[in-house]
Amino acid sequence: MRSHGIAIILIVGLCGAVFANALHNDLLWDDRHIIIDNPGIRELRRPLEFFTPRYWQQMLANYQGLPGRGYRPVPELLFAVEYALWGLNPVGYHATSFLVHAANCVLLYLLAHRVFRDVRVAAFCSLLFAVHPVHVEAIVWAKARPELLALLFMLAAMLLYARCLDSPLPSGAVPSYICAVLSFGLAVVCKASAVILPGLLALYWWCFVPRERLRRGLFALLPFVGVVVGFFALDAAVPHRPPQIMVPEGLLFWTGIAVAGIYLKLLLLPAGLCAQHAVHAPSGILDPSVLRGAVLLELPLLVGAVVALRRSRPAFFALGWIIVAMTPLLALNAVGRLVAELRLYIPSVGFCLVVALLLGRIPTLASRRVPRASLKKLAVALCVLLVCTYAGLTAVRNLDWANEISLWSDTLRKNPDSWCAHQILGMMYVEKGLPHKAIPHLKRLVGLNPQDLSAQYQLAIAYQQTGRQDQAIATYNTLLRASPADARTRAELAGLYGRMGRDEVAMAEFERALRDAPQAAVVHRLLGIFHLNNGEYEKALAALITARRLKPDSPSTHHALGVVYDRTGSPARALAEYQRAVELRPESVESWLAMGACYEQLGDVGGAIRSYQQCAALGGPIGQQAEQRLATLTGN
Repeated sequence: MRSHGIAIILIVGLCGAVFANALHNDLLWDDRHIIIDNPGIRELRRPLEFFTPRYWQQMLANYQGLPGRGYRPVPELLFAVEYALWGLNPVGYHATSFLVHAANCVLLYLLAHRVFRDVRVAAFCSLLFAVHPVHVEAIVWAKARPELLALLFMLAAMLLYARCLDSPLPSGAVPSYICAVLSFGLAVVCKASAVILPGLLALYWWCFVPRERLRRGLFALLPFVGVVVGFFALDAAVPHRPPQIMVPEGLLFWTGIAVAGIYLKLLLLPAGLCAQHAVHAPSGILDPSVLRGAVLLELPLLVGAVVALRRSRPAFFALGWIIVAMTPLLALNAVGRLVAELRLYIPSVGFCLVVALLLGRIPTLASRRVPRASLKKLAVALCVLLVCTYAGLTAVRNLDWANEISLWSDTLRKNPDSWCAHQILGMMYVEKGLPHKAIPHLKRLVGLNPQDLSAQYQLAIAYQQTGRQDQAIATYNTLLRASPADARTRAELAGLYGRMGRDEVAMAEFERALRDAPQAAVVHRLLGIFHLNNGEYEKALAALITARRLKPDSPSTHHALGVVYDRTGSPARALAEYQRAVELRPESVESWLAMGACYEQLGDVGGAIRSYQQCAALGGPIGQQAEQRLATLTGN
């Protein structure tokens, strides 16, 4: 028992040490849709509602930022709990992910000990899993929480299943068995890919269940299959937006072979980790990527499993885990990213089992010339070297995920044609008031995909911010020719005409936008800003209040309302709006700067300094203004 305790303390401590530098990373990428802008997690009064199809129907109908998500009530409920505890503070979300990962490492240690009956080898396996660099995307990206939770409940179910088969009498196994089935039910409503668990349980049954309990173990698998059927029936009742298929139907199989090869390479050699890998659909069976993946990686894996079936049940279980766990990836490659590193979180368990087994077999090579004790030390030294190497790579990779700019700048270094990197960097620079940095990314994005209307819209905004008004108008008109009823684009064009002093043309465009989309919050917001710029504060206030009613969580609307209240002599009300704006968008430099000015007006120097410090930390031209105010207030 003491050795188990030491091993578990070492595993948990290593998890904390390796991921400590990611605790303050930002919420980024899809975290905006799933956490920051997700209205569903704002309420926690009826937690069971997350499990009803009605909740997901409402979210699909009312929240356009939630595309392609499956039925995942447990992660959604956990996000709601976290939002109630710490709002949008990323530290809390990252701490939860780290704790779940640490729990997975402990459960994996317990499973590996069952498989190998060796504390040292089980610790090798869990330590490798704890620090493998390919796990960074799954652990430090809050959106990937379903992967962590699915494995948590899968491992718990497998351990409970094994425990119930340890009991000589079936009646003594009932509590463990019920908990195992319930745990599997929780796993599949965390992530659909958990449906592979019956296959993994069958592997365990074949490899480790005693002969006299084979029949009982086989029948015990049937309820798990029933859970899979029930899940798919429930999932079918939940509406889904049709996913965007990225690969021609005739090439799906060969693409799966090529992508599986890439995944296996990343497990063996976790170099070149990237948020969006430069991967292209293969042309057919003779494509080099297909041949490379099949011959060099997949075929040896299958041959190894066949050989292990006769010689080593633990080795067969470990290799079989990789094969079973990677099977869903053959279907997922057609949707979204061809290679998504977070999908390797569950298959990597098998890889760590294999490596630990190989390290554990080193002492068996002992001879008269090479004593067993020396080989044990060699195995430990190799494990320490591998764990330290992985830990260093993981700590460095954590820094790539620190914020949007660091993540996507790293992505472009490894994949210069990453449309996602150009898109997000372009949008980020527009939001930060750095349009001159945004324009090259947006122009590259339009070049990669001329049909990307969102990129053209952001490009028009960037042109507008840099004073290139003719180019902005031309881009807006291009968008309106493609989509005449696009009220947002028409409202932006109207606002631009207003800033150019062409008020009559601007109002005509606003009126048409309101006719096309009377409930569009963005139209009312931009109309309010138009009136605000013209000094028509009552009209501005009316339009912005309407915009806030239609979309309460718009930071831009709250900021504009703050400006109206500020200019009409209500600094306290202005401050409340600015505070709400930065709560919704912590990177809003303009709102932080305006908050500091409001605090100054109210005589709260401490509040002003804190606001200016936050603004200055965000950098950019506005951050420099905050630094000047700080220097004035502090006398430095």
